[in-house]
Order: sequence, then C-alpha cells, then structure tokens
Amino acid sequence: MEREVRQAIGAAAKDSPAFSYVRLTDLGWDELLESEPQLAVVTLFEEKGRLRLTGPALDAVVLEALHAPYPWASTRILYPEPGRPAAQAGPELSGFTFDDIDETIENVLVLVPPGTGTELRVLPAGACLAAPVAGLDESAGLYRVRADLSQAAPAKAQEDWATGLMAARRALAHELIGVATDLLRIAVEHVSVREQFGRPLGANQAVQHSLARAKVELSAAQEIAAEAWLTCTPLAAAVAKAMASRASETVAAHGQQVLGAIGYTWEHSWRHPLRRAMLLSVLLGSANECDTEIGGVLARSGVVRIGGLAGALT
Repeated sequence: MEREVRQAIGAAAKDSPAFSYVRLTDLGWDELLESEPQLAVVTLFEEKGRLRLTGPALDAVVLEALHAPYPWASTRILYPEPGRPAAQAGPELSGFTFDDIDETIENVLVLVPPGTGTELRVLPAGACLAAPVAGLDESAGLYRVRADLSQAAPAKAQEDWATGLMAARRALAHELIGVATDLLRIAVEHVSVREQFGRPLGANQAVQHSLARAKVELSAAQEIAAEAWLTCTPLAAAVAKAMASRASETVAAHGQQVLGAIGYTWEHSWRHPLRRAMLLSVLLGSANECDTEIGGVLARSGVVRIGGLAGALT
C-alpha cells in the first residue's frame, strides 16, 4: 500500500507542488491519517521532501495529535519562528504558518509562553496578518504572521503542546529524510556520469567513501525516525528531528564536495533541495536545540553519567 500512496502523491505533484487541504482530501489522505497515521505521515512527508511539495499538511498532523475540535479545513497553526521560541512583544505574537490565512480560515491556534511552559490559545483569523516569507527558500510556501493576542481565548485540546510538537517534529524528520534522499540522488548521478581523466568521478575511492558516509547517516536517520513511531515520546521525536537534520547536513556537505564548483551555480538543480533542507533543519528546533532538550531530559531523569559510570567500574 505504501507504494501506491507514494505513486498517487507523485502523480498529483505533476500538476502542482502545492498540496492544499482540498487536494489532500481529494487524494483521501485525511482519511488515511485517521486510520493509519504512520503510513500517512511517512509517505506524504518523505514525498514532500523529495519532491519539495508545499501545503498545510503539518497542521493536520498536529491537530490530530492534540485531539483538538478544530477542523483542519478552517484552522491554521502558528508555529514559533526558528531561534525565537517566545517571539512576543506586548499583546502581539509573531510566528509562521505553512499556508496563507485566507477567507476560508476561521481559527488560528497560537503558542503563548506564560513564564514557563507553553499555553495553547485560539484566535479568530481576523486577528492575524500574514505575509509570504522570502529569503532562503521562497518556494517553501511559508507565511510570516503577526497575531493580536488581545482577542485570544484558551484553546480546547485533549493533549498539551508537547504532544503536538512531538507529532510535528516526527513529520519534519521524515520530510528532511526525503530531501536528503534527493540530495544524495543528485550527487550519485553526478559522479556516475561526470568524468575525470577518462573515467567517472565515482570510480575514485575517496568519492565512494564520502558518499557512503552520507548514505550511512541517512540510513541511521531513517531507523531513528521509525523508532520514534514505536516509542511515541517527545524525547524520541526530538532525537529523530536532530538526527534527520544532521543527516541532511552531512549529505549536503559531502554532496557539495563531490559536485565541486558546478554545485554552486544558480542553474544546477542542486540548490533547490539544498535550500529546502537548510530551511527544514531549523524549523521547530535545530539539531543543536534538540540536543539541548535531549540533554536536559536525560539529566533530569537521573541517567548515569559516563564519568560516574567509569568511576564505578574502577
């Protein structure tokens, strides 16, 4: 079934890379998310990364995890800006969404940090002003949003934001895996056809070792992402996101090296997945930010430190 789902997504992507609520429901993806969430998320988000698709599918994943009574068709989620988890100035909050807040949207769920922890609130769409995000990857379909918190009310949800963040990071990990897969494909194809001194670049052992290391990192990220579904904890999702971010960085670094100067040109296709990978790797926690969270969880849980363990063994 996984193959059929991927083929359906790929066929639909030929018409447009923008996968709106309407297009995804026409594909039956919302029903698949309800009945088989792992299959739905893994297939769509890996294909999103590989084909660089856009759309608000992450909102559906988070709303499903929160068990929130807000229809995906008319709800947007305002995510924290990278590196600014508490981008709040007085009654105004800023963040980003994965689609525009148009006339079809009624509610926007926002995350407000009241001292410690994070509170989920709901705003009418009219209290939010959205503008397209330019910069690194204009094709990503992100919108920067300013929200007026004076109109906010407590959101209704059976789960807290930790559960929603877990689901979002797990999905983004799969999207990063998809992007990294495409980056590795481009690099392998390049060294297979590009020749130096009468033989393909890929015949050189140094090139083979470089791309083999990238493949190992990518495979490790895939295994960790799969484990995050079995464990179903915020810690496992943070590890999956961190590993996927680092895998994409490793594939990009080794791929850039074997591509050489041509990888820096504007005309080469390499730049498109590279920019998407750089963007996704910092959304909802970079690798370093996730590492900090992971270390804090492990320290609070009383995990034996390596130094203490070594001392106990002597």
